[in-house]
Amino acid sequence: MQPGKTIRTCGFLLLLLLLIAALLVGGCVNGPRPVWRLNYFKALEKGTIENEILRYETDIINNPDNPQSAASYFYLAMLHAHYNNPAPDYARALSMCEKYLSLNPEGYRTGEAQYLKTLLRQIAKAAKDREEYGKKVQKLEQTAEKLQEENEALLQENHNLKAAIEKLEKLDLRLEEQRRDL
Repeated sequence: MQPGKTIRTCGFLLLLLLLIAALLVGGCVNGPRPVWRLNYFKALEKGTIENEILRYETDIINNPDNPQSAASYFYLAMLHAHYNNPAPDYARALSMCEKYLSLNPEGYRTGEAQYLKTLLRQIAKAAKDREEYGKKVQKLEQTAEKLQEENEALLQENHNLKAAIEKLEKLDLRLEEQRRDL
């Protein structure tokens, strides 16, 4: 083997090892993990969601100027609205989605974020409507209860009046009989 070829081969191997080491060390950097799989959010379990929310919120607080923070807002919106979240917070998800869109209006997930924002607005509106209708139903139930009590009182009064009328009719018949006898 020629000495020049050996040095070139060693240099190539050294470069390859340095590249592999850089990739391995780069994977250990603390920060938001990008979501590579499309089914990442489908695979989350209840306990995992709370931990992920905490991790992304901590990342945003600790690194507010990090360009990855915009993606963290998107992932937080997804996590807060996740179907497997034991305590979904749609209003918080909407604010996270809007924050993502304000930080990254031309981003790679802008279409998804706009779609999510529209859905979350509808959910928020439905929740508000449900709350308002719940209050109306409660008032109607109270009114119905009062009307039921009034109805029962009127039924009792009606029964008493019928009994009084019946007594008066009997009295009237007796008085008629006494007049005939005289």
